[in-house]
Amino acid sequence: MSIIGTIGFGATSLGAIGTVIGIPLAIAMDIGAVTAGILSIASSRIGKYVRTKKNKHQQIRTLAEAKLSAISDHISRAIEDDVISEGEYSLILAEYNKYNAAKDAIRLKTKQAIQEQQRDKAETNSQ
Repeated sequence: MSIIGTIGFGATSLGAIGTVIGIPLAIAMDIGAVTAGILSIASSRIGKYVRTKKNKHQQIRTLAEAKLSAISDHISRAIEDDVISEGEYSLILAEYNKYNAAKDAIRLKTKQAIQEQQRDKAETNSQ
């Protein structure tokens, strides 16, 4: 339900308050309007949080798939001669470390984005 619908819901209760029978109905409609407004605001903020987390997971998945492919290629080349040399091992380990560093960077970026959303929320609430 949108904010416009919530306002209309509240305005309808004002019309119903003019009759004696309409007072309980108006109170119920006002409670419904306030509840709908609160749920609308909450769902918007929760939606932003969930979208941020979803983007983080998509980025990590894409990164994991790319690094898995690179590491698999290195391992395939390394075991062709049935011996894994020090250079081949260090190349595989370097790819793994790059993956962990990139994953940590994505997590940090997401954490900062969530903290920024929370700061914006706090500033909005204080105004």
